[in-house]
Order: sequence, then C-alpha cells, then structure tokens
Amino acid sequence: MKNRNVWCWLPAALLATLIFVLSSENGHTSYGLSMQIILSLKKFVEWVKKEPIYVSIDAIWLFTMLLRKLAHVMEYALLAIAILIPLNCYHIRRSISIMISFGICLTYSCFDELHQIFIVDRTAKVTDVFIDCAGIMMGIALFALAYQWRKIKNQACMLK
Repeated sequence: MKNRNVWCWLPAALLATLIFVLSSENGHTSYGLSMQIILSLKKFVEWVKKEPIYVSIDAIWLFTMLLRKLAHVMEYALLAIAILIPLNCYHIRRSISIMISFGICLTYSCFDELHQIFIVDRTAKVTDVFIDCAGIMMGIALFALAYQWRKIKNQACMLK
C-alpha cells in the first residue's frame, strides 16, 4: 500500500518538472513557441475555411499573450488536481487536502516566478502568480465536482 501512495505522486512531480523546464526557456524561445502555435492555428482556420484570412500583428500579439496566460491556468489547474489525487490516498479530510494542494501550488508558482528572474529575457510577474491562482482554484473546483459526482453516483448504485 505504501508503494502505491508513492507512485500516486508521480503525475504531480512530472507536471512540476514540466512547468520548471518551460519556465527555464529564454524569453525569445518561449515567446516564439507561443507565436508558432498561434500561426499554426491561423493556418488551420484558413485550411478549414479554404480561404486566406487577414490577422493584424496586434491581433497575433494579443492571441499569443492570451495563449500564454491560458497555459498558466491549465498548468496549475492540472498541478492542483495532480496533488489532490495522492492526498486522497492518505484519507485526509477533503477541506484539509484542498488547503494543502492550494498551498503547495501557490508556493510553487511563487518560486517559479522567482526562478524566471535568472532566465534571459524573462521576468517575475505578480500577475502571473494571480493567473496561476485562478488555475489552482479551477483545478480544485473541477476535482471537487468530480468527487461529488462520484459520491452521488456511488450512493445511487447503493440504492439499487
């Protein structure tokens, strides 16, 4: 049973590593990757519509920034869920496990932003920590909804 509990932490460790690696890219490389994704989406829309579309540089920049912030939200939502799952293995009260998950994710977010100070063309932004918090809360909410849904489903099965 104890080995199983250790393996439950693997997804959280892998996500934390992925976040660290992505944050370690210099600013130009990171921004370039985001820009490539947006330009690929533009090409896909053109392929679907079968006609070229005009998108201004300002719009591309805006979509790139939105993609980068959405990535923050998704990374930390997944990290929160990946931490809540193994906490369930230890049968900790849900409210306590939610606070622990939020605290771990928020701390990691702060250290991740501080880490970016030392990366070329990157800066630490308090707004990114707030965006990460939104992702953390979204992950916790999704986990809580799934937990409640599973609980209701199990109770319904017991009544049959």
